[in-house]
Amino acid sequence: MLSAETFSNTRIFMFAVTGLACLSYAIMALMTGNPEPFSGWIPGGLGIMSGVVLWATGAVAGDANTERAMDEGYYADSARAQQIAFWVAIFMYPAFSVPLALDLIDLAVVFPAMGTLTGATFLLLFVWFDLRGRM
Repeated sequence: MLSAETFSNTRIFMFAVTGLACLSYAIMALMTGNPEPFSGWIPGGLGIMSGVVLWATGAVAGDANTERAMDEGYYADSARAQQIAFWVAIFMYPAFSVPLALDLIDLAVVFPAMGTLTGATFLLLFVWFDLRGRM
């Protein structure tokens, strides 16, 4: 049986890997002007894999340890990450509208970049807040 700490560490690792893949996809799309700088299945596949790994880890850890890992710190970090990620997603529209209007970026590149940036924002902020809380 895995401990609550192991479950929390697994969650942070999977969120970090998935968030970094999303961020890499967005940055590479914007820098290369290619809407698919690497397979679009990688960020989504990592998200699905993260869900499966966390589900399996939770099953092995048991209900009690999973509930311990989902303590008030988890909910506070998640809420803070959601609040900031919401506003980042909202502000991406005006931020990308200027380069779009000036034809500096192609519309086909902006949508995948914004989509993966939205996911990366929440995931990486959650990781940041959780790791800060452990120090």
